[in-house]
Amino acid sequence: MQRTYDYYLSAHGHQGYDGTNGYLPAYVRIGAIHGGAWFSSVQGYLEFADESAITALDIVAHEFTHAVYRSVNPGAVYEGESASVYESVADIFAVAVTFANGQGNWTMGEDAYPPAIRNLRNPKASSSSTTRDSGTSCTRVALIPTGT
Repeated sequence: MQRTYDYYLSAHGHQGYDGTNGYLPAYVRIGAIHGGAWFSSVQGYLEFADESAITALDIVAHEFTHAVYRSVNPGAVYEGESASVYESVADIFAVAVTFANGQGNWTMGEDAYPPAIRNLRNPKASSSSTTRDSGTSCTRVALIPTGT
């Protein structure tokens, strides 16, 4: 989490997840029956359901970004298109953190869940990304890099 914290401070002058260097606990559930990671906005912590997620910089940065987003948008509603934007913002900043740390490659989660959870350069390349609203699933906003 330190590299993500450092990115937000150096690139955006944002100290900690809430801009005031607030405490943000993170938990790892060893032996969890399901994988993944999430930010609990109600209880104010990050949770990683397995050891591989906590070691993946992009996943940690993605979840940390959820905490940042909620701190600057406390009334944000996580449903439908707003949830899609919320997830996309977390993906974009996670990729920015990886590039700032010399590990950028436009994919999400490849270190924890190969080959990758999402591909921001080519969203249709991964099964968990959608590029349009299907009525029940989130729409992913694709970030199209230029010159890379």
